[in-house]
Amino acid sequence: MTSCGTPTFTCVLLLLVLAALYGSAFSKERHTPIIDMASDGVLDQRSRHPRSPQKSAIIGTQLRNNNRGPQRRIDDAANEGDDNGNISRTRGGQKGGKGDRGRTGENGDRRRKFQEHMPLGVNRRTLALAEKVGNASSQFAFKLFSTVYPSLSYDTIISPHSVHTALSMMLLGARKTTKKEIFRTLGLRQAGLNKVQVHRGYHALLATLGNTHDKVILHNANGVFVKPSIPIEVAFREGISQMYSAKFDNLDINNSAGPEAPINNWVANATGDRIRGLLPPGTITPLTGLVLINAIFFNASWEKPFTERLTQPKPFTTADGLVKQLQTMTAYTLCFSYANHQDAEVIELPFRGDRLAMYIFLPSVNSSVGSLVQSLTNSTDGGDSGQAVEAMLQNMQLKNIQLLMPKFTIESGLLELTPHLQNMGIRKAFTQRADFSGISAVDLAIDQVYHKAFIKVNEWGTEAAAATAVGFKFRSAPRISKTVIVDRPFIFAIRDKTTKAVLFLGAFLGQAAGDAGM
Repeated sequence: MTSCGTPTFTCVLLLLVLAALYGSAFSKERHTPIIDMASDGVLDQRSRHPRSPQKSAIIGTQLRNNNRGPQRRIDDAANEGDDNGNISRTRGGQKGGKGDRGRTGENGDRRRKFQEHMPLGVNRRTLALAEKVGNASSQFAFKLFSTVYPSLSYDTIISPHSVHTALSMMLLGARKTTKKEIFRTLGLRQAGLNKVQVHRGYHALLATLGNTHDKVILHNANGVFVKPSIPIEVAFREGISQMYSAKFDNLDINNSAGPEAPINNWVANATGDRIRGLLPPGTITPLTGLVLINAIFFNASWEKPFTERLTQPKPFTTADGLVKQLQTMTAYTLCFSYANHQDAEVIELPFRGDRLAMYIFLPSVNSSVGSLVQSLTNSTDGGDSGQAVEAMLQNMQLKNIQLLMPKFTIESGLLELTPHLQNMGIRKAFTQRADFSGISAVDLAIDQVYHKAFIKVNEWGTEAAAATAVGFKFRSAPRISKTVIVDRPFIFAIRDKTTKAVLFLGAFLGQAAGDAGM
């Protein structure tokens, strides 16, 4: 955007997903400080930790908003009302409201098992908030994908979770109409969350996602690069650091290699060197005041790996009607969750630990990915978008399945999400009327929202699978009750089965970005 001397707030959303990768996992215990929050979602001045004079000088100006109402303990946030004054009580052992799948059956067993190994700082109350955040993220995921997909004609991968996380971080500094638009677009109001509960719920969600299984790595990295001349409000700095584990660094406009170089190096380091040169030269200008980055690194093996020796070329019909020979994997025969609906088949491929899973949505022969996207995101009763997805997943049943699906790698180009977010309802944040006074006393507005993703799917989940993976052999030859052949374009999603958060969402059409239009 063009601004007359007004610094711009450039929000850069980065993600990297390595689907089904096998590698050494890590776990990092996080200590959750007990902090106070005001009713507008910012930290109470009294709760800040002591700082050295040097750190205080770096932080900059003090909070300008002194009329924030009574102070409340954030641990009580789970029982606070929403913006309409409605009380939402979500104590452990009670149902979380509409959309809760109960505590019985497979989902209830998974939840109880998960609660026995919750990370530090997470309890049943905060887990209930995390589930509400996950529900909001799931609804947002399919809305965002439905706006992005029509503009593309090639294989696509995005991380709705990454976008949702970054925008939620911005809520800490947004005010008035700017905040209301972001809050509403993220689906947080519909999920029954108020402006305090969001951040507490996100803290729990990010902590639990990093603790799914010792053979699964799901790492969120948040970075904030700030021009030294921009004073950052203490509450924003501490809130985003404590709730989202964000790290701050200087934005060096005069860097000899270009101001983008340090950020690109940070991104490469955070993503295992998978994504290099995220920001092209010229992205950051003298008017850029702050860059916010969210990076996701996902590394996991299948719970039920494919049989590598069965992989061979098989025909795949692309979205353009061309028939290509693609390396196709075979799982013969395994028990998968499966559903067959009028316009699509759905199969669940769990990762180790069975908390995270990839879902393959295969349109019927007479349908298409575009039609399926529309049906998955349209609500027939005026409810939330994405209800069709949840209904579809809840009706899945275990079947012995012979599955054939292509190996694939998708590296998206640099997506500019600004027009898509504006179409979804976030408008004022991109104008000179934006109110991010909770971030800085300097007038800020969002310039652009960038997004980039990578995904690789193979038999074992790693490029070095032959050297590290445990071999698979048949115990017996079970009776095949269903054969699923993924030989045409499909939608895929990686989802947290506990909170319903959609981490990654994409479409494989059989043609890369460079092949489109050929």
